[in-house]
Amino acid sequence: MSVDSDDEDLFPVGHVPLSPKASYITNQSDNEQDVPPPKYVAPNFMSAREFRNTLLPRRIADKTQPSGYRMALPGELFDENGEPAKLYDFFESKANALDEFGVGVSLYFRTLKAFCIVFLICGCVSLLAVDANRVNQVQKSHSGPAEEPNCDGTYSPDVETPMRMTGSVYGVTREDLKFNRQGVADIVTCVLTTLVALVANYIEKSEVEKIDEAQQTTSDYSVVVENPPTTRSEPRDYYEFFSQFGQVVLVTVAKKNGQLLRAIARKKLLTTRFAALETPVACYSLPPPIISALRYLREVGVLPSVASLTRDIEKVTSRIEGLCNRDYEPWRVFVTFNTEAERENCLSRMAVGKLDIWMNRASKNSHCAFHGKVLRVKKAPEPSDIIYEHSHTSFVIRMLHYLMSYALCYCMIHVSFLIVYYLTINDNNSNVIFVAIVISAINAGLPVVIKIITQRLELHFDEGHVQRSVLVKLMAARCINSALLIYLVVDYDEFFSLESLERMQTVLIADAIATPVFRFLNLWDTFQRYVLAPLFGTTQAQFNARWQGAEWTLAERYTDCLKSVFTGLFFAVPIPTGQFITAFAMISTYMVDKYSLFRLWKRKPQINEGLAQLSRYFFFATVWCHLYISMRYFANWPYRGVCGTDIEDAPVCRISCDITPHMTQDQSKLVKLYGYACIVALSILLAWGLLYRVSKRILKLFSPSMMKSVNDKTHSNGSATFRCIQGAPAYVPVVERKQLLAPIICCDVSRVPTRFSPVRISGSWDEQHDPVEFSVFKSGDYPELEGSAKHSCFSLIEFYAMPEVVATLSHAQDDADHSCTDDEGGFELTRLDTAQVDLAVEESLTRHITPADFEKSEIIDDKTLPDGWEKRRCDDGRVFYVDFNLMDISWTPPPQSSLPEHLRRTFRSMRRLDGKQQSSGQLPVVAENCSTFDEFDNRLPPQWERKLSKDGRHYYVNHRTKQTYWTLPDGIADETV
Repeated sequence: MSVDSDDEDLFPVGHVPLSPKASYITNQSDNEQDVPPPKYVAPNFMSAREFRNTLLPRRIADKTQPSGYRMALPGELFDENGEPAKLYDFFESKANALDEFGVGVSLYFRTLKAFCIVFLICGCVSLLAVDANRVNQVQKSHSGPAEEPNCDGTYSPDVETPMRMTGSVYGVTREDLKFNRQGVADIVTCVLTTLVALVANYIEKSEVEKIDEAQQTTSDYSVVVENPPTTRSEPRDYYEFFSQFGQVVLVTVAKKNGQLLRAIARKKLLTTRFAALETPVACYSLPPPIISALRYLREVGVLPSVASLTRDIEKVTSRIEGLCNRDYEPWRVFVTFNTEAERENCLSRMAVGKLDIWMNRASKNSHCAFHGKVLRVKKAPEPSDIIYEHSHTSFVIRMLHYLMSYALCYCMIHVSFLIVYYLTINDNNSNVIFVAIVISAINAGLPVVIKIITQRLELHFDEGHVQRSVLVKLMAARCINSALLIYLVVDYDEFFSLESLERMQTVLIADAIATPVFRFLNLWDTFQRYVLAPLFGTTQAQFNARWQGAEWTLAERYTDCLKSVFTGLFFAVPIPTGQFITAFAMISTYMVDKYSLFRLWKRKPQINEGLAQLSRYFFFATVWCHLYISMRYFANWPYRGVCGTDIEDAPVCRISCDITPHMTQDQSKLVKLYGYACIVALSILLAWGLLYRVSKRILKLFSPSMMKSVNDKTHSNGSATFRCIQGAPAYVPVVERKQLLAPIICCDVSRVPTRFSPVRISGSWDEQHDPVEFSVFKSGDYPELEGSAKHSCFSLIEFYAMPEVVATLSHAQDDADHSCTDDEGGFELTRLDTAQVDLAVEESLTRHITPADFEKSEIIDDKTLPDGWEKRRCDDGRVFYVDFNLMDISWTPPPQSSLPEHLRRTFRSMRRLDGKQQSSGQLPVVAENCSTFDEFDNRLPPQWERKLSKDGRHYYVNHRTKQTYWTLPDGIADETV
C-alpha cells in the first residue's frame, strides 16, 4: 500500500503535513522478513544524548491554556498546527514561561527576584554605615604593615586597614558608633525587611492566583476524599454521588496497597539489574584487573550475582503472591470535574467541621454524607505529587519514622558542626579561604545526605510534605554552619578582629560564587554520564538511565536562597557591604538555576505553594534573628573596649541587653531601641504562632472550612474544560524509581483515554506508546498477578463520557456496525484506546460537535482505524474521530500503538523526512546507525535487549555475541527470569 496525496486525511489537521519526499515509502510487509535486522550497535553516547534531548523541557503552543502555551510532555514534539515544540530559551523565555513548571517553581524564581531587589535597596541604605566606617578607618590609618588595634581601641604606629576590609567594622572604636549613621542604616534595613515579611503573604496569594489562572492543571478540576468508606471501592458509586455537583470526568479509587506496589517496584529493579550482570560491553572495555575485581566481588557477595539476584527475585515474587491474597480497603478517592466552577461548587457545599467528621455527624450538612459516613473532601494535589506506595502506613508508624529521621539528621548536623568548629578554632590566616570552602562543601553535601535520610525513612503521602520536611532540616543545618557557628566559636575580644571579619566576608562571597559555580558545573551528573554510564551500561536502556538529568529538589533550592538571606542579615552590621554580596548571590542563583532547570535538571513533580509559605515563616524568623544579633553587636561594640579582668563588665544579653556605664549615648540609645523591637517582634511571632494558628485550627473543629464560594472566583465563559485541555494527566497510581526510565502504572488504564495517561515517553520520534505497556496489567511481566487478583488488589480508575456524546453515539451505533479490519495487512486489532496523539483540542467538543452536527456528518472510509473507531467529516469540512468503545469524540486519531506496525513505520518515516522537522533544529537527530532504545520487554536474559529500528520494527540484540534478530531464537525465551 503506497502512501500518496490521497491519504492525507489519514492524519487530521494538527499533524505536520506529509512531505512529498515521503511519497516513495511503500508497505514492506510482504518482504520484511527477507530484510536483515539492523547491524549491531553497542550502547553509545550518541543514543544517550538523543535520549536526553527528548527529555529536555520544551514549550508548546496550546490554545486551551489561558497563557497560550504549556510545557510539552516528554516525547511530545509537535503542537496542533504541526509546529515543533521548542526548547526553553534562557534569554528569550519570559518570566511567565516559568509558570509552566508549576506554582512552586514559579514562586521560587519570583522569590529570588524579590530578594535581589530588597537587598539592593538595603545595600544602598547600608552605604551610610560603609561611609562612616571608612572615614574612621582613614583617619586612623598610617603607612606600614597591618596590625590589630590595641585593647582600648587605640592603634600602634604604622597601622593600615586592608583594602578588602574597607567599610567594615575593622578598627572601629566605641566612639565611632553613631546613631544617625550605622544605627539609621541598620534600622532602615530592619524596617524594610519587616515590611517585606508582613506583605509577603498578600503578594504570594496574588502571585499564586496569577500562576493558577495562567496554567490549567488537573488539580484545578479535582477533589480528594481522604476518608472513603471501607465498603465502597467501586468508582461508579462515587460518580453517582458527586454528579450532584457537576459533570464528573474521572474517578480514581486508590487502595491501601502500598506494600504490594513497593514489592512490584522491587521486582522491576531486580530484573533490571539482572540484565546487567555480565561484563560490560559498552563504549570501551574495562582493564582486565577491574574485570577480575568485579567478578571477585560478585563471588564473595559484595556485588550481586546471578544466583543472588535470582534468589531475591524468587523471594519478592513469593511476597507479591502473598500480598495478592489480601483485601485492600480504599485509601483515597480522586474525583475530577469538567469545569473549575463545578469543583468549587463541590468544595463549598461539602464543607464540614473536623469534629463532625470525627463524630460522623452530618446534621449540619447533608451533602457530605455518603453511605452513612461524613466525607472529608479537599482540593486534590497534583497527580504527580502523590506517593501511592505509602498508602498502607498508619499514623503511629509514620510518627516513629519521623522521629528516627529527625534524630539521624540531628546527628549529621552535629557532626558537621564539630568539623567546622575544629577547623575554625585551629585555623590561621593562611587557611581562611579553605575553611570557607569547607563550609560551602558541607552545605552542598548535607542536602544529599538529608534527602536520602528523609526519602528512606519518612513516610509521606505526597511529595510536597517530603519537600517541606527536607526544607526544615536543611535550613537548620545550613544556618548553623554558615553563620551561627562563626559567632559561637570566636572569642569575645576577637569578634571584630581582622581574621574573624575575613572569615565572615569569605563565607558571604563563597556563598554567592562557589555554590552556584558548583551547581553549574554539575560534577556528579557529568561523572555519571561519562564515567559510570560507559562502565556499567550493558544495554542502551541502562546507559540512558544515567542520562536522565541531575537530581534536585525544590526544598534544596529554597534553603540555598534563605541561607544566603540569613547569612547576609546576620553579618549586616560588621560587614555592611554584605548586602550587595547577598543581592549578587540572588542574581547568580537565579541565572544558574534557570539554566539548570532548562538544560541540566531532571523533571520533577509539580509542587504547590506549600514550600513558599514555609519559606515565608523562616524569613519571619530570619528578620527577628537580625534584630537580636544586631542588638548584641551594638551592645558589645567594638568587642575590645573591655579588657583583661574588666571583661566581666560586658553587657548581659538575653531577650534584651543590659545598659552598662561603658556605653556611649548613641550606643545605649540603639541598644534600648533594639531591645524593645526584639520584645515586640517576638511577641508578635508568638501571638501569631500560638494564638492565631492554634485558634484557627480549633475553629475548624466546630465550623466548616472557610472555602471560597463559587462567586468568589471568576470563571470566564471561555475557560477550557478538563476534557479538552492537554498535558493534564489523571490520578493514575504509579511507582517511580530513579533507576527506571518510566514509572510503573499500578492499575488498569485500558478504559481510560490516553490523553489522561501520566506516561508519555517517546521511544522513537513521535511514537506514543500504549500506557498498558507500562502497567502491571501487561501480560507476562508479572505472572503471579494473573487472574482476578489484578482487579481486586489494585486501584480502580474509570472515565465517564459526556452524557450528550453517549446519547448521540449510542443512537448512531444502533444504526450501523462500526467494526474495522485491515484487509490488506490481515490485522484485527482488539486493543482499543481513546483518540489522542500529541495534539491540542481548541475548544470544548460539545460546543463544536453537537448532536445535529453528528447526524449531518458523513462517514469516511478508513481501514487503518482499530476496531470500534470511526472517522467522520462535518459539513464545514472538519474531520473528527469517534470512539464507540469509550463513547468519546476527538479531533485526533487513535494512538499509533493501535495502528498496524507497518503503518506506524510509514508514519514515522514520513515525519522524519519532513522538511519542518529538519529545519527547526530543535528536535533530536538520530544517528545513521543508531536505533532507539525500548525498555518495555524486561523478560530477557542478561545481555539481551529489545530495541526499535528507525523504521519502527522491534528487534532483539545479544550484546554478548553482538548479533541482532527480528525474533528471539529458539530456547532464549525459556532462559528468562
